[in-house]
Amino acid sequence: MSDAARSWMEKYISAWTSNGPDDIRKLFTEDATYATRPHDQDPWVGREQIVDRWLPAMSLTSGPSSGRCWDLTVTWPLCRGTRITWGQAQL
Repeated sequence: MSDAARSWMEKYISAWTSNGPDDIRKLFTEDATYATRPHDQDPWVGREQIVDRWLPAMSLTSGPSSGRCWDLTVTWPLCRGTRITWGQAQL
């Protein structure tokens, strides 16, 4: 995995665990689109909408107040030209 991809995933994990608006904002460009699941019919569009929707979604699904705790491994393909790199992170 490239250093840039590894760095982005580390920032994603930080945002996921902190739910800090600034941590989330740092991940996305102004015109980003974020799908919360495959074939999402209602993706979050734009950095501020991503932050605005991320916070309530995460407060319902994780953290001490939800009574739930995440223990998952995420695997993702990163495509660059014809090369695919697989990365993995433990959350």
